[in-house]
Amino acid sequence: MHVARAGLLLVCLFLVNEVTSVVFKYKRYPFKRKSKFERPYRRQEEECERSSDCNHLRGLDRVKCARLCVSSSCYNEIYMPDELEEGEIDVRLPSFKGCFTQERAKAKGQRL
Repeated sequence: MHVARAGLLLVCLFLVNEVTSVVFKYKRYPFKRKSKFERPYRRQEEECERSSDCNHLRGLDRVKCARLCVSSSCYNEIYMPDELEEGEIDVRLPSFKGCFTQERAKAKGQRL
């Protein structure tokens, strides 16, 4: 009898997990981790973090401020519908960097 209850409990927990899990979809941009792409992003991010708007902030507030400074249009497209939460692993950062890289290339009239 205890085995049956344990099995029923596992099935219930599985179903609750399936019902409550939500998958957030966001636009994905390709990003190659090559220095010619990473360096301009990193430079811009550091400049934004040092700006008077962001340098006094900490944690997620500083990340949000810096990314909005780097590219508000990319931030709004990728993060605004579902903002980062404390402790969340940022799986969208490569797409943000890819968006920034494409935006930068368009502004300079370059092709990637």
